[in-house]
Amino acid sequence: MQLKSLSSYIAPVLKRPGLQARVDSVFAEAVTLVVEPRTYWSLVSERAGNGPLNAVVQSPALLTLLRCGDQVTGDGRRLRLASGWRLSLSGVSQWNAYPSYQRLAQNPQVVRASLDRLRSEVSLKTPPASLAAAASPHARRAFANQPAMAQAQAQAQALGAGLRRSYRRGDLPGLQAFARQLAGLGPGLTPAGDDWLAGWLVGLRVQTALPSAEQQPALTFDAVAQAVVEAAADQTTGLSLAFLQAAAAGAVSQGWHSLLAALLSADPAALAAAVAEVMRHGSTSGADMLAGFLAAFQTEDA
Repeated sequence: MQLKSLSSYIAPVLKRPGLQARVDSVFAEAVTLVVEPRTYWSLVSERAGNGPLNAVVQSPALLTLLRCGDQVTGDGRRLRLASGWRLSLSGVSQWNAYPSYQRLAQNPQVVRASLDRLRSEVSLKTPPASLAAAASPHARRAFANQPAMAQAQAQAQALGAGLRRSYRRGDLPGLQAFARQLAGLGPGLTPAGDDWLAGWLVGLRVQTALPSAEQQPALTFDAVAQAVVEAAADQTTGLSLAFLQAAAAGAVSQGWHSLLAALLSADPAALAAAVAEVMRHGSTSGADMLAGFLAAFQTEDA
């Protein structure tokens, strides 16, 4: 059997002769594997789709054959599952996980107008539990009887503000300290704080691609991305760190490709559809990542 598509970000790992991976977690639409010490990737259904860590299988029934702890090996040409199934890597369609950020510089006025529209879309559609809703009266009402959730949102908002101030001041140690506190904040395999940081890095990459009359930031994107990943390395789950590393490298899911394309299209319907696609990722992960993305364009703190 052949894979339907394979992310260009994770392809070098899967095509490495002598690959040895272990099934780490099993879900309805995805099976997550780890190559020790901490390289994560996933076999996913077409419904889950293309993502930076994903190898998409043609038959979702294949995912039901895998169990936590199962071994998957590879010789560079095929993957061998514990059940005996083999997945061919030869001739598989390789999906480019890296959108063209530089294309956004073709029409920065349209992109900035789309960003304003994006803020409105996120405000309308974000779930109350998301960090994107942290400052909204809707969220405060929703968690009037859940002080722990309200406190976590307030904490994340304060940490994000501190991180942005450190970035504007060129204070890399300060930025890293705030990122370390954000990493791992919240429950789940990809905590909300990590999703926010991943979105912020994607937004920062977009921001640096756009021409600006303002003074160039003192910190380079590469230095910031490295500092954030290092800060998160021992604070969060392995899978969440893998997604953060991918975002730092510029690799994002298909939904984010659609969103970045919509920023340049000036099409409100396309933007709304892309926001909905991103927000379908997890209960709040997509919205949390959008909150971080928009924070990259926030020049002042409330």
